[in-house]
Amino acid sequence: MATFVYNAANLDRKLPPAEIESRHMTLAAGTRLGPYEILGSIGAGGMGEVFRARDTRLEREVALKVLPTSVSGDADRLLRFEQEARATAALNHPNILVVYDIGADAGVSMSSRAARRPDAAARCWRAGRCRRAKRPNTLMQIANGLAAAHERVASSTET
Repeated sequence: MATFVYNAANLDRKLPPAEIESRHMTLAAGTRLGPYEILGSIGAGGMGEVFRARDTRLEREVALKVLPTSVSGDADRLLRFEQEARATAALNHPNILVVYDIGADAGVSMSSRAARRPDAAARCWRAGRCRRAKRPNTLMQIANGLAAAHERVASSTET
C-alpha cells in the first residue's frame, strides 16, 4: 500500500511516516460504513485513509476517504476534513475528482469521491519509472486542475 504524506488540507507540513502509520484504520473488505461497502485500501495520508468502496444505493464504485476515529474527536481536524470535501465539491474540472457525499457512521467521518482507476502514466509516475516524454503531459494535467481550483477561489473572493 502506498503512503501519501501530503493532501490538500496539509500541504504546509509533512507528517513523519510513523505518525501517518498510527492513524491508519483497518477496514476489512465487506465492512459497511453507512451505505458504503469497503472493497479494499487505496492509500493513506495526513488527513486519513482512502478505501475503494461500493455505494450500495447507487451501485457504483467510489473512493471513500475516512477520518480515523483516533482524530475524529478533534474539532479542528473534523472541520478541516469537512472544508476539504466542500471545497473540492465546489470545483468542476476533469482533473479534479468529484465529491459525491459527506457524512458519518458509527463515529467515523467520511467523504465519497469519484473512483478512478490509475492509468498507465499514473502508475509509472508513482513508481518513478515514467518516461521523460510523458512527464510534461502529466504535469500539465496537474497544473490545469490547480489553475481551475485557483480560479474558483479567486472568483469567489472578488468583491
